[in-house]
Amino acid sequence: MSKGYTYVTKHTSPNKNKGRIGGKPTGITVHHWGGQGQKHANVVSWLTDKRAGTSAHYVASSGLVTCIVDPDDTAWHAGNRNANRRTIGIECRPEMSSGDFETVAQLIANLWKVYGKLPLYPHSRWTSTACPGKWGSELSRLRKRAEELLGGKASKPSAPAKPKPKPKPSSKLDEDGKLGEKTAKAYQKHFGSTQDGKLGHNSWKAGQRKLGTPADGKISKQSRTASSVGYAITQGWEYTGPNSSGSTFVRALQRLIGAKADGVWGPATTKALQVFLNKG
Repeated sequence: MSKGYTYVTKHTSPNKNKGRIGGKPTGITVHHWGGQGQKHANVVSWLTDKRAGTSAHYVASSGLVTCIVDPDDTAWHAGNRNANRRTIGIECRPEMSSGDFETVAQLIANLWKVYGKLPLYPHSRWTSTACPGKWGSELSRLRKRAEELLGGKASKPSAPAKPKPKPKPSSKLDEDGKLGEKTAKAYQKHFGSTQDGKLGHNSWKAGQRKLGTPADGKISKQSRTASSVGYAITQGWEYTGPNSSGSTFVRALQRLIGAKADGVWGPATTKALQVFLNKG
């Protein structure tokens, strides 16, 4: 059968079992051979060494396929006894160049001519592994290209799907009443302190100076704990129990942002602050 690649059969791996339990293979498992930059020949050398304790049926890269275990025998490739017995293993070059992709598709099309249209599986289906790397997200395109080749279509392989651009994160704050890092940084920007997302003495002092209240760097006499208001609060919070009288600075802040001016900071104050800062 026409291959379209150099086909090498002079290497044989000892890491196999003769024959297959259950007869002919029922699938193809796609692997990559790990780290980038490795040479095809070195991978073949390792997988045909008894010390490796592992193998595959084929090692494939651009224009070159090396068969190291007969596909009618059981290669030790999947880390799963059932998958070893039932599937053909192809070790692919991890860089997955267009040439690598075309050669693997041609190999699959040729295997289909012998064994029927076997399904393709990623190695990760059988065991917990990052293998087959880039190949895992391209199995549908690989299958499509093999189908084209099986049908005699000589057209160029389809290009990989372009990843959808990630939406730009919104600069607006969630008006959820939770005092997290993003809200803290917006507060710090407004009042002119370091924008590190951590509200402590310096952040409180910056706000106090701007609003003309005593600049002691503290949020005093609070009915809520700092952790219940928001994880961005790291210093300067004084919890004095339920029904505390509140802070002069917090009252001034509440008046600025249109919240109830009771001096006690809670979710309603945070939400009003977020609305205020979003209006910018």
